[in-house]
This record gives sequence, C-alpha cells and structure tokens, in this order.
Amino acid sequence: MTEQYQPRFGMIFDVDGTMWDSRAIVAGAWNRVLARFGFEPRLTAEMLTSEFGKPLDEIGVDLVPEADPEILAKMLPEWFEEEEADLRKEMPYIYDGLEEALQTLSQRCPLFIVSNAQAGYIELFLEKTGFGKYFRGFVSNGDTNLPKDGNIRLIMDRYHLTDAVYVGDTQADGDCTRRARAKFAYASYGFGETAEYDYFLESPRDLPIIISSSIFK
Repeated sequence: MTEQYQPRFGMIFDVDGTMWDSRAIVAGAWNRVLARFGFEPRLTAEMLTSEFGKPLDEIGVDLVPEADPEILAKMLPEWFEEEEADLRKEMPYIYDGLEEALQTLSQRCPLFIVSNAQAGYIELFLEKTGFGKYFRGFVSNGDTNLPKDGNIRLIMDRYHLTDAVYVGDTQADGDCTRRARAKFAYASYGFGETAEYDYFLESPRDLPIIISSSIFK
C-alpha cells in the first residue's frame, strides 16, 4: 500500500454488470435445469439483464412464474450447481479496463464486494479472474440472507468505514446504496439505467476519478 492509503474510506463493488457479464453462460445452464423439470428452456441472456442483482428467490418467481413454489425451491439449487459447473469451464466477459482500475484503486483504499448472488459466487468470480489480491473482503445475500443495503452496511461496519462508494449498474443498486448511507457510482456500461448517482462511469477506466474526488481528500 502507498502512503496515500486511508482505511476509513472504502469502495464496494457489485459483480454482474459491473465487473463481468456472465448472462449467456448462466442462461445456458439454467435452461438445462428448466428442461429437466419439464419447462420450456426459454431463457436468453437478454431476459437475465433485468433479473441479475435481485434476490435469488425473486429471480426464480420472475423467470418461472408458472412453477409451484415447492418445485421452484427444488429447482433453484440445481440452477446454481449447473451455473457453477459452466462458469468453471467458461470465462465470462470481463469489462475492459477493470483490472487496471482495480490495481490503481487498491493502492489508495480498501476494496470490497457485495452481491445478491448465492453463496460461493463471489469466491468463484475471484478464483476465475485472479482478482482476489485486490479485495479486502466480500459478502453476498446467500451468505447472510440480508438485502443488498444490509450487506453494504455490514461491510462498512465490519471494516470501520466512515464513508464508502458502492459501484453498481442498476436503479436498485443506487436505491440500496442510499439506504446504506453510502455514495453511488453508476456503471452505465452494465445492465440497468438510473438518473440518480454521485459518480457516472462510462467504463471501468473511469473508476480512478472517484479517488481524486473530495471523498478521498
């Protein structure tokens, strides 16, 4: 770490639509499970665009509204198993400029990850990308059953952050960030849209502008 490292500030990242795009891989894996349970394998990457970032049970209801709750409860674990197997075989798209930005940021402040994904998803992301060296900690909805704002706040409290920026790509990310009393950096290159943000990012290459802002002075 450099002399400019200030542990009271931190940056917290979303995964899907912010650091990588796994939609096509996930859609293929989930379609196999749909077919196994007798449903039409109809999911596409585009259909997952508005779903990624939601709590897992909500995604299931949205994508398979005709499924009986008991069937859906059995389907979800199989979705995750198939998804993990495919993600271990294939590499999702990593947004251009991300690693260079993480290298720069990690020398100035601690970095963290908060996702609404299932337990183990963040660990797989870090394993596949080799980005674990840039992050101090992480937590997911599957780990805690907390909503995203609760997990953002959990990271801030656990690591004694007096101020933080959450980097995400949807309106829901921004809403959760404000409830957690953090600042929001909108990754406009991701899956969603919002007009409410503290920082606007056209690509991961814009991330270093945050560390030159007043929050770090």
